Amino acid sequence: MKVLFVCTGNTCRSPMAEAMLREALARAGIQGVAVRSAGLCAHPGAPMSGGAMTELERRGLPFFRTRAVRLTPEMVRDAWVLCMAQWQVRQARKFPGAAQVDTLTHFTGMSGEVDDPYGGGENAYRRAADQIEEGVRRLVSFIQRECETHDGSL
Repeated sequence: MKVLFVCTGNTCRSPMAEAMLREALARAGIQGVAVRSAGLCAHPGAPMSGGAMTELERRGLPFFRTRAVRLTPEMVRDAWVLCMAQWQVRQARKFPGAAQVDTLTHFTGMSGEVDDPYGGGENAYRRAADQIEEGVRRLVSFIQRECETHDGSL
């Protein structure tokens, strides 16, 4: 199973989601899920935003200092592509071969979109991280059910 988080620049929301899901899967003892992130308009090599790093550190989440990557067709193939906004879903669907393309919020039964905190203050990053964290919590529950349905294999 592959999960690919997509946002605009791959410096805030999608790398936070990637770090959160990696940690949540490890805590749940779930293996066999490849987790990545990318941006539709990413400037390759751009660092994770300071606000995103601060928010992950505040939550005690381990993360690696990522560098932005732009979404490619190869990344999408056979992946669950979970975007932060509806316009990103429309763009990601132009890449063929995904197993699923949706917003993180819709896929996990939440409402709205994950607002882009880029350029905002601490509260903007905290709100985005709170939404992502809830979406990831629900996503892990969904993945656990999938594992049980498929006899433990993904």
